[in-house]
Amino acid sequence: MDLGAVDYLVKPFSPEELLRRVERLIGRGRRQGEGPLEALFGVLRLEVNRASRTNGVFSLVVGRRLGPGSRRTTELEGYVRRRLRDIDTVVALDPGSMAIVLPATAAQGAEVVTRKLAEWLSALEPEAKWDFGIALYPENGSDPAALYSCAQAALSGRNRPPQHNSPKENIPG
Repeated sequence: MDLGAVDYLVKPFSPEELLRRVERLIGRGRRQGEGPLEALFGVLRLEVNRASRTNGVFSLVVGRRLGPGSRRTTELEGYVRRRLRDIDTVVALDPGSMAIVLPATAAQGAEVVTRKLAEWLSALEPEAKWDFGIALYPENGSDPAALYSCAQAALSGRNRPPQHNSPKENIPG
């Protein structure tokens, strides 16, 4: 970024061009008036673009709280964000759900993340259970809408193993 910033200072540019270049380098955040689903689709479009250029993979995890919880999803969003990698994106979608975009993460890595999410969220809200759905690029879709639909369908358990509840419930015996 330092080299890019120096480059920007020596070239004549318009504010729009600077914004376009910075967004291309670091990705875009949520714009004013943009809802959480639009922000998620913006992140997914960037990841599809990146992964398609490099023949890469990424995962989308959608989590839904089952039953009441004591914390706001936006509070949980920050908690989860601090525990994931810097390159991962967490978006609180509504009061009972969130989405996590995991760049360069295949199915096995996404499953590990969902187990950790279940553990972390169970520690914060023992009264709430969470269900997670996973969609993989490019296996489950090549555009944001297809990936989101696949992850949503996986919440019901049609496309993946049963939901992750508290860690104690996942231990055999």
